[in-house]
Amino acid sequence: MSRWIGTYFGVPRAVLDPACGTGHWLEIQPPGAFLGGNDIEPGMIDFCRQKFDPVRSQFVLGSMTDLPVFRTPFDVAINIGNSIGHLGNDSDLVAHLSSVSRLLNCGGLYLLGTYVAEGTVSYSGSYDLLNTTTKDDRGNTVHVQCSNLERDHPNRRLRMQVQMTTFDSDGNSSGKTVLNFDLRTFPQHTLLRLLASVPSFSIEAVFSLELDDYPQISLGKSCGELVFVLRKTNQRAL
Repeated sequence: MSRWIGTYFGVPRAVLDPACGTGHWLEIQPPGAFLGGNDIEPGMIDFCRQKFDPVRSQFVLGSMTDLPVFRTPFDVAINIGNSIGHLGNDSDLVAHLSSVSRLLNCGGLYLLGTYVAEGTVSYSGSYDLLNTTTKDDRGNTVHVQCSNLERDHPNRRLRMQVQMTTFDSDGNSSGKTVLNFDLRTFPQHTLLRLLASVPSFSIEAVFSLELDDYPQISLGKSCGELVFVLRKTNQRAL
């Protein structure tokens, strides 16, 4: 992700994650950058508020279809993974894209992760998308494991599981949460149509998360997990 930001933008002064979870992707942003995060889960927002410097960050509870105005506009937004798969209908996805666009500076980037697939075959079998451990400022540790359990192409669905295990400062387990999600996947033509409906964004590049070293690719019908590099081409941020 850092190389994509460096190539297409440079060094951002402010970075937003509109579905931030535990803030994993914000942890690896440039030192000194202002960090903004939004999530619908109160526990995620509470954890991020404890983990990050409140002077240089702002975390809010809410839907990613209607993001609030933060203390500063953003140079880059990141949403790696298929968080937009939580949005069950086209109007919600358009609202999300428009909401992110409103918060970006002109020329800013949105790194949008999604899943593109068409076909009649389903695949089962678990594999990890994310397996990481992070700490808050009180010494508590959270281990997060995000796994893909099934790819159901005929029904345009990914079945995923997130496990979060919390440990106190002495290393004792203090709780475990298991969340299961069915996330929407997208046919190529549908996704392109929805992206085109938000004219403030243009597609700069598409990268595959399915292949080694995450190469740039041409969009096809069954590319699997992808990251779109979208650029805001007009309109000033709120």
